[in-house]
Amino acid sequence: MNSRTKIILLLIISVLAVMFGISLFQSLTDTGFYVSTRKMEAKLDDKEKLIRFEIDESAQYPYQAILNFEGYINGKGILSFGTSDSSIYVSDTIDDDFKINYRSDLYADWCIIKYMPISATDGQVKIKCEILSHKK
Repeated sequence: MNSRTKIILLLIISVLAVMFGISLFQSLTDTGFYVSTRKMEAKLDDKEKLIRFEIDESAQYPYQAILNFEGYINGKGILSFGTSDSSIYVSDTIDDDFKINYRSDLYADWCIIKYMPISATDGQVKIKCEILSHKK
């Protein structure tokens, strides 16, 4: 094998090694996961409320929801999380100042937050919802 052939072979191997390295780097840094984040504030009073959050268009196959609630209420109420009225995963009774964090499996493209007053007259809640999915 002459020196010219050795140089060409070395160049080909070098190019392939660089391409493999770039591909490996992309696969390690692009996890293929997506987080749909929604934030909102809602007034709490003596009326029931139903809030629906959906995943972003860039997401598919959700697998987990992370919800944070923080607020106050004059009286008592119930905050629930699920995928429909008949499919509630967790509920908490709220009164005075409250802070609640949920982390739950979720396999629907949406989740709902349901508020039911017990003896509430007024209040406020800040909601942060993160739905973990795969990228499309």
